[in-house]
Amino acid sequence: MPRRLPSLPELSVFLRSLIALILLSQSAQAVIWRDDLTDAEVRLLASQGQFAGVGTVSGGGTGVAIAPGWVLTARHVVGNARSVSFRLDGANYVGTSVSQAGSDLALIRLNANQQLPASTPFISPNPGRSVVDRLVWKVGWGQSGSVFDTRQSPRILGASGVAGRAGTNIVASRRNVEGVGPSLTFNQSNTNANSTLFEVTTAPGDSGGPTFLQDNHQWFVAGTTFGAIGGVGFVENDVAARYDWIVSQTGNIFTAQASPTELFWDGRFEVPGVQNGGGSWHEQQPNFTSVAGSTQGFSNEGFNYTWDNNNPVTAVFGTPNTDASAVTVDSDITFSQIRFAPNRSGTPFQVNAGDGSLSTQSGGSTVDAQVFGRIGASITGNGDLTKTGAGDLLINGDNSGFAGQIIIAEGTAIFDDGQSFGENGFRAVTK
Repeated sequence: MPRRLPSLPELSVFLRSLIALILLSQSAQAVIWRDDLTDAEVRLLASQGQFAGVGTVSGGGTGVAIAPGWVLTARHVVGNARSVSFRLDGANYVGTSVSQAGSDLALIRLNANQQLPASTPFISPNPGRSVVDRLVWKVGWGQSGSVFDTRQSPRILGASGVAGRAGTNIVASRRNVEGVGPSLTFNQSNTNANSTLFEVTTAPGDSGGPTFLQDNHQWFVAGTTFGAIGGVGFVENDVAARYDWIVSQTGNIFTAQASPTELFWDGRFEVPGVQNGGGSWHEQQPNFTSVAGSTQGFSNEGFNYTWDNNNPVTAVFGTPNTDASAVTVDSDITFSQIRFAPNRSGTPFQVNAGDGSLSTQSGGSTVDAQVFGRIGASITGNGDLTKTGAGDLLINGDNSGFAGQIIIAEGTAIFDDGQSFGENGFRAVTK
């Protein structure tokens, strides 16, 4: 698990002032990441398939594809320009800007002969899904650096070798901000106790870049970057507040892009990020997985490896091509299913106790053990836990806070401590 950064009181007065100057003095801010992350990690996250429709906009900003002929960005990036270009995957697409008075949100209507390829991930604008207090994913192509890196060297947008960067944040409020209109605000410090484990904020060149929301296993664009405002924090244009206007310009053409219903853990834990240092299962942190034969050592093939913090997912430990491993539960995770899949080595997958617990859904959750597995993390919640699969399952965590019942539908469950039964014990289902 990444180390915690020092709290602001622990920093010198000079350094606090310097950070404030860097982060809050610019009207259009770029991706700035936690000091315990690396440039490689935030670039790896940005390279995932769900973010592949994010590119650069002429005028020095970022935009996101929402349909074959439409790009969403910020008005202060495109102004009232009659000709605007959107650069994606090395190609330029030209169109005209469309904006609404009193808003910083803008569209780029691409020319009829400049439509984006069908392979582009088109992420729907948020039609009104709840976003406050939610984990969101920020992507930008602007200037970049660690929160403590004062160099902030500018990059030439769209130039060869320049890459997008991504991370997470928490939406703090939905409010009306003078000069911007309906807006979302998020955490303005990468160093305080509320910092997410993969937290980023924005910097020059990220303006117009998307803030992605996962809701009920779907991706949406919840905001576009405006910048940092003193006394307010980092401000996003609230896309949901302008959804009806967007539809009036584009037509009802949006189909929500699916996010994963399963997360896969690779036993090797070779990729920088969540899966190094033993593996951490945490609801605020993205999950990378490596793929055999990938030249970069990670998968960038699509909508596979980020955490949907709004809807429980199935966690799959192992595939036919991966070794077994141990994963530590480091936050309170509500899960629908855990599946111990076949693996190469035959050694068990283990879900170990950490700072969090595994909570069953109210309607019940399942552990499917196709091979031997172990759950040493605490199980909590009121929903029943059903054990399926022919493999043995060792349950030996402190489950004294579990109010459901453990149902053994297939195979064998092994308990080596009385507290592992929970409050109501277990029962076997006879077939």
